[in-house]
Order: sequence, then structure tokens, then C-alpha cells
Amino acid sequence: MSVVAFDPVKHDMGDMKAFDIRQKLGPDSNWPHPAGYRIMVAQYVRPEKTKGGIILTDTTRKEDVYQGNVGLVLRLGNDAYRDVERYPNGPWCSEGDWVLWSSYSTQGRRIEVSVPGGKDKISIAFLNEDEILGTVSDPEQAL
Repeated sequence: MSVVAFDPVKHDMGDMKAFDIRQKLGPDSNWPHPAGYRIMVAQYVRPEKTKGGIILTDTTRKEDVYQGNVGLVLRLGNDAYRDVERYPNGPWCSEGDWVLWSSYSTQGRRIEVSVPGGKDKISIAFLNEDEILGTVSDPEQAL
């Protein structure tokens, strides 16, 4: 079994939203629920081959799992962004957004989730609501 992060090319999910990804990866009840103000994010890793045709090594792609800071928001905890005084302009992100965070933010808060019908696992990170640095329309822009 190999451990990978979320690769929208490999899993054919490039343009899908969070709901579609959860549906494809298994029943909602099997997924963890982020507690309180935490956010559950599927970590992004670059495809095996770049748009320019360069083939990336497994080592390079595995580094994305541990050093990466881009992912797709799958779920928000029940209390995320509810504090109106702290977030007067509303939430910084929502389900289905590609987000950026600092690489130190997820230390000790990652799990691996199996992809049904496959041998791969996807790296899931849990972030505090205030650890989101921004959103991007394309995760490749942030690498």
C-alpha cells in the first residue's frame, strides 16, 4: 500500500468539488469529522508528469505530503468561522476551496485515509480555522 496525498489527476477529480470527492472516496459516515473550529483538508500533490512533460520522482512527490501546504477543503468543523467578532467579513474559506497554509500548521494533525477499491491512501490534514493563509483557484499556482 502506498501513501500519497490528494492527486486530482491520478484520482480523476481535478474539477470536482468537496462533495463529489467525499462521494467517490466512500460514504460520508466513514470520514472523520473535524471538531470545533478545525478544518479537514485533502493534501494536494503534484501529478507524476508536469504540464511541460517532466516526470517527477517518487521522492519529490512524497515531499509534497510532508512539506506541502496546499489542499482542498473537505469539511469545516461546526464552530469554524462562527465567531462574528473575529471574522466580521465571514469565513476565510468554504468546502470545495483550494487553500494555502504554513507548512508547520499540520504537524501531528494528519491521518491517512484509504481510497476504496484501490491500494492508495490520501493524506488528510486538520487545520485550525485561523491557519488558512489564502485561497487559490489552481493548486499548481502555489507550488
